[in-house]
Formats: sequence, C-alpha cells, structure tokens
Amino acid sequence: MCVIVEHDGRFRAYETDLKPAWGPLFDHVIPYELPAGRIVRWTRLGQKGDPNAWQEQLRLATGLQHSTLPEKRATARSAYLYLLTDAIGLREDDVHDSTGGEAAPGKVSFNLDHRDSSAHAGVAGAIPSDRTTPLPEPTLEVGPRAFGDLIALRGTLLHEFTHLGHAVKTIEAVRRWRATERKLPFLAWLERQRLDPVEHAIIAEQVTPHAESTESLAYLRGFTSSYHLYDLSAIPDDVVGDTKLFKELGYLAEEWPRAAHAVQDEVIEQLVAYRDALPPDHQARFNAYVRGRRGGAGFWAKLS
Repeated sequence: MCVIVEHDGRFRAYETDLKPAWGPLFDHVIPYELPAGRIVRWTRLGQKGDPNAWQEQLRLATGLQHSTLPEKRATARSAYLYLLTDAIGLREDDVHDSTGGEAAPGKVSFNLDHRDSSAHAGVAGAIPSDRTTPLPEPTLEVGPRAFGDLIALRGTLLHEFTHLGHAVKTIEAVRRWRATERKLPFLAWLERQRLDPVEHAIIAEQVTPHAESTESLAYLRGFTSSYHLYDLSAIPDDVVGDTKLFKELGYLAEEWPRAAHAVQDEVIEQLVAYRDALPPDHQARFNAYVRGRRGGAGFWAKLS
C-alpha cells in the first residue's frame, strides 16, 4: 500500500506494485510523482506484530531519523511511535513523543534525539528524603537504540518499568513519612515499617546515590522476559550470539555483588527457577554460558 497526499490536500491509500525505497539512502531518492498526487508514506497492512511489517517500519524510521528536514524527522518519529503501539502493544494514549521536549509522567515517551543509551527511567539522582524538597515525577523515555529487535525492545521496556516502579514506591513512602511522622528521619522511620526485605532495600537505596539493587532487579526482569523468546537455531553459538542472548545477564553479574543481600538472594532464586523452567535447548545454552564464567563463590558459581 502507499499513502498519497492529493493535490487538494486530502490523503488516500492505494494498492500499488511500485517498489518502496528503504534505508539510509531514502533521503536522496526522488519521490514518485503520480497524476493523483505525491506519495508520502509506504506501509504494509499485516497482522498486529507481523515481523515483516515490523522490519519495514523500522527501516523507514532509521532511514529518516538523521534527516535535517522537519517533515522527514516527523515521519521517523511517527514510525517509531507506531512500533510501540502496533508491535509492542502499548495503547496510543500511553505513548508520548518527547522529541524536542520533556518526557511525560505516566507514559512511555519516545525521544528521537536520545542516543546516549537505549532508554532511561525513574528520576535523575537520589529521591529527596527531607521534609520540604518537592518530590519529582518519575518518567520513562526510550530512544532509537532500543529498537534493535522486537524481543530486545520488549525486554528494555520491562527493564525500565522496573526502575519506574521502584521510584514510584519510594516517592509514595516519602509522602507517607511526611504525612505521619514528625520526629524520626526517613530512614529511621523506614526501619520501623513492616516491609518485605527486598522492598525495604529498594526504597532505602532510592534515597541514596547508589543503584545496584534496582539495576540488578531491572536486568533480571529484562533477561527473564526475553531470553526464552529467541529462536536459538537462528543465533550462532559464538561470542556474537552469546552477546545477543546474555548481555543483560552479564550486566546483572556486574551489579549483583554490590546489591543488598536480600536483593542478591532474590535474584539468584528467580534465575534458578527461570532456568529450571526453560525448554531443554534454552536451558542447555544457559548452562553452557554459566559454566564458562563461574569461579569462586560469586554470582556465576551460585547459578551452577
């Protein structure tokens, strides 16, 4: 299908056998001119989450994102936002275009110019735990680097939602402390609350400059929501393939030694349960990767 803007300014969709132009050279392609008007967009009408439709939309987005022309950048942004709703399944009112502006609380924001990382979520720095500093509103923002493949994008979003949930939980705790406690400082008050040890560790960490516990749990969620979805027959059993499959697990191993003890125990317990529930081929590759890294009494040894 192609979408045409007609000479009177109206848009129409037509079936066509013309070949669309994809990729970085898109900026240099002379647009097709038809008697009916000018082609402004190519699209494929497929099932929701169809891999072919995903790849074509991604090629469109990446081919236009570096353009200096405002209309082409707008098309790139629209394509990325479409992928979040069509391929991932977010509702349209849960997605926000933050390019050139600010991430919106309560939504998944997309920023075409965010290239330092795949995504970020929560708040910048420690959450205030005094009685007067205004409490921030946590946000979640993704950039083009998060769109490597559909499975990785889903894992990235769930990773960031973990950070978001930790920030929200901490802000709620600070609000309760401000409303009910007049003498004890926040951390002393927190010690008296009947909380799960993992929840206590996360809230206590969020009001400090540290992030090892929240990062450990975020990498855990990203990995355990993604690894089993990959078709191992399509991924080589080498360093490149292992990087694709186990990158999040490697980052988790780096954060885990400095996480709170309760979080360390929770991570290992969940990973062992996840491994034991994997299909045989995924379990065998997981175990082989772990065997190649274990040593001493650290993270890898506890998974053996």
